Amino acid sequence: MALFVAGFFFLRGGKVERSFKYHQHEHSQNQSIEDEHDWGWALKEVERELKDDPGNVLLMGKRAHLLLERKPNKAVEAYQELLDKDEGDAYARLHLAQALARTGEYEKAMGYAAELLKEDRAIEVLELVAHIHYAKGNFSSTIRFAEEILSRQPDHGSAELLRDYSKRGLALQR
Repeated sequence: MALFVAGFFFLRGGKVERSFKYHQHEHSQNQSIEDEHDWGWALKEVERELKDDPGNVLLMGKRAHLLLERKPNKAVEAYQELLDKDEGDAYARLHLAQALARTGEYEKAMGYAAELLKEDRAIEVLELVAHIHYAKGNFSSTIRFAEEILSRQPDHGSAELLRDYSKRGLALQR
């Protein structure tokens, strides 16, 4: 299971918002591709389509998302290319931060996450920040962000785990 939960975002009036309908549609499409064929085939198909339409940001996003699953270093490059086309794309910035975190570049990842937090404290961004703090061993900060998530979404499983494991981590540090 991936360390980070992927979400799909768009900007409305300068605010990051989650598009559940878009997310469900995209997730079901990506899931069916990955269930029917292996990851490599899906990536080759998207790259083939990109050759026919190299500026298509939706295809660029699909490619980056596929790379995020198994090749985070290449996903970093893919999301940066996507941001070159549209620097305001909150979805790409969030997933670039996730890819950076997966490669161990926590400070760079936190930089992107901090920018997103200034726009809106979306749960997905808070979760990313909590994961980064946890990976760095900053358990107090992890707890703070996990509890902010839980105050808005009490049944958020990942936030509960982050909070509980961080409390254990703090206890072991004492």
